Amino acid sequence: ESGKLLTRLKAPEFYTYDRRTRDRSIGGIRALVFLPDGRLAIGGLGPVSNVDGFVGPPRLGLGDWPAGKMLPRCQDKPHAILDHLQFVPEQNLMIGGGGGDAGPFLGFWDLAAQQVDGVVALLHKAKPKSHIHHFVFDPAGPRLLAVGFGGFQIWDFSGQEPAKEEKKS
Repeated sequence: ESGKLLTRLKAPEFYTYDRRTRDRSIGGIRALVFLPDGRLAIGGLGPVSNVDGFVGPPRLGLGDWPAGKMLPRCQDKPHAILDHLQFVPEQNLMIGGGGGDAGPFLGFWDLAAQQVDGVVALLHKAKPKSHIHHFVFDPAGPRLLAVGFGGFQIWDFSGQEPAKEEKKS
């Protein structure tokens, strides 16, 4: 009600500051999701190794925002940025989409999985036909509907083969 700042969560691992070459900060947080248990998931870009090529890993961080501290992180090797996140509570699954120098990226993390050194491993990754800017996971399908640089994509997770169209003469 007061409009006052309650807390601040610092996430410096999402930024790379290059004072020598560019004198600027690059990377950043591009997506966030509040989880049912009160945690905050943030997505973006991890440490950048080449500021000219915007080269860095897709990064997902989990935070205890009321306490103002970061919790486990999730990161992978391809060079990409996470532009959008969605949590699927029934499966404790976090989905992240984006892209970068290594091409488009769609990643899946099991947030209940065993952590190794404070890192939640990537469960599965897919390579969409183009960079994903936003998506919606439809559990009834189950399917994922995505939009981005290359237009509209639909990903089917039912395990069934799509029906073949009849040829018209």
